[in-house]
Amino acid sequence: MTQLEKLEEQNISHLGITAGELEKIITGTVDALEKSSVAERISDVVRRAKNFPPKKSVEMVLSVCEDILCQPLDKLSSKDRDIFLATLAQYTIMKRQIATQEKAAKSKDKTAG
Repeated sequence: MTQLEKLEEQNISHLGITAGELEKIITGTVDALEKSSVAERISDVVRRAKNFPPKKSVEMVLSVCEDILCQPLDKLSSKDRDIFLATLAQYTIMKRQIATQEKAAKSKDKTAG
């Protein structure tokens, strides 16, 4: 754990970020996440994910969905809940399709080789 902390400190100092600045960044990020609705968070990550390969984009969106699942869903508005559940379902299906394609490609490689 100490080695990990030292590595983090080296990475931070390499970037020229002081501990105080890092704390402001972290606090600002947490505040921004708390202020934005689930629909806004999902819309933002889906927009950013379009610039990545399919597997990475699915992982990005599902990561945000996992973060949302860590919060009580009963506090979500019905609109946010509907958007969240639809996105979670859609990207879970996409993840399964990618896994199936990868499995088929590996199977094909084994039989060809």
